Amino acid sequence: MSAFVRSPSGRPETVILLSHFDVVPVDEFGPWQGCAFDMEQMTRVLAKEDSIPVAIWNEVTHGGWLGGRGSMDMKCGLALHLALVERATFGQFEGNVLLVTVPDEEANSAGMRAMIPVLGHLQAQLGIRYTCMLNSEPVFSSPIGKQDHVLYTGSMGKVLPGFLCCGKETHVGEPFAGMNATMLASVLTMELELNNQLSESDRGEVTPPPTILWQTDLKRQYSVKVPHRAVVFANLFLLRRTGAEVESALLSVMQRAATRVESLYRQRYSDSGMHSDWASRGFKVQVMTYRELWRYAVSQNGQAAVESAVQRCLEQTPESADARLKSALCAEALVDLCPWLGPMYVLFFAPPYYPAVCSSDHPCLENVVEDLAQYACTQHQVNLVRKHYFNGISDLSYAGLQQPIPAVKAIVDSMPTWNRDYSFPLQELAQMDIPVLNLGPLGRDAHQISERLHVESAWAVTFDLLDRAIRKLLAASAPQA
Repeated sequence: MSAFVRSPSGRPETVILLSHFDVVPVDEFGPWQGCAFDMEQMTRVLAKEDSIPVAIWNEVTHGGWLGGRGSMDMKCGLALHLALVERATFGQFEGNVLLVTVPDEEANSAGMRAMIPVLGHLQAQLGIRYTCMLNSEPVFSSPIGKQDHVLYTGSMGKVLPGFLCCGKETHVGEPFAGMNATMLASVLTMELELNNQLSESDRGEVTPPPTILWQTDLKRQYSVKVPHRAVVFANLFLLRRTGAEVESALLSVMQRAATRVESLYRQRYSDSGMHSDWASRGFKVQVMTYRELWRYAVSQNGQAAVESAVQRCLEQTPESADARLKSALCAEALVDLCPWLGPMYVLFFAPPYYPAVCSSDHPCLENVVEDLAQYACTQHQVNLVRKHYFNGISDLSYAGLQQPIPAVKAIVDSMPTWNRDYSFPLQELAQMDIPVLNLGPLGRDAHQISERLHVESAWAVTFDLLDRAIRKLLAASAPQA
């Protein structure tokens, strides 16, 4: 959804106010699910609950915090933007304001991905020029007791690498006549989980290490055949790495896991005293990308058969199925065409994909950032900390593609559902170059039962800072007389 307010001045400079109105589910609220969205009632729950940590209890009861799902992430940001749009309708800004609020940010960002071409269309239709995309996601990770506000001049990127683990089918009575895919998955998980070597640093900021978001075998029903296919999905944050660099780093981890599996399997086979023709012949756990698997499947079966297998997989998978599962099943469909290829790991990428974005070198933004820090200190006695990357993932990633398209091809070319069930317009995104800022209220515990918002931070401080930010951004981008 969008709303455009044109300034009486007729100037083309336009600030985009970006927000999302979806929230994550409330399953973890247990007996409080019924009041999870009632912020006043949920605040009373947090203030009275005996088992709540003391530090949280102190903030809720004495610190002016408001609880409830969506209180910080990010109903408040949208409410602030609506109030700013109201000011714009009274002609209080020397420039235009475009409100953009979208759904699905907490899942696949379908709303923002659909908005990419719309932004280009609106710019041409209305004769405007975008000076900044201003988001108001909350401050996520301020320690309890600290109330520093944070201004972000970028947003971390994210990919979701998937790892199809292909063993070999066998009966549980003859375990060494095959290989259980859950063994492959488990060893790989140990190599990936919290592996700091896969973190990335830029401008003194470091991404959190990867963590496993989903791990499962792909058996459709119970039987005494070992699971011979499994899949692992890991969250991986990005700052500056290209798709090829991401792929290379993950393949190295996969190769270490493959070597560990081979050693562990052979040692246990030797210790068992059992005999297996398959195990005794020796084997190697292969490592490949989805692109390589595709090329191999085409060489063995032909292009038409491979295309048909993937299309058939998508048609037979319920439309409501999770996008990650669809990606895994498409990869598995190619493996089914090459039954003698395993055991192996196959690297692919699943939705969502968020390119990293950073506007820290933009000269107009640097002046605005400096002004806001001084203003926050003198007007509100608030320390406004500047960071280069918002660490919660945001739709700011779709304000422009800051790497050339070839730099991201390694990711999208190994994404089984790209341009089938998931995509965003790369060419149009590459043509956009909108500077980004994120300035939001102080919050705590996003996606937790104790999610809460600091009320004074939101309405006494952040609202005033956002108002000033819009004025300074419009002034900084206006032609000089």
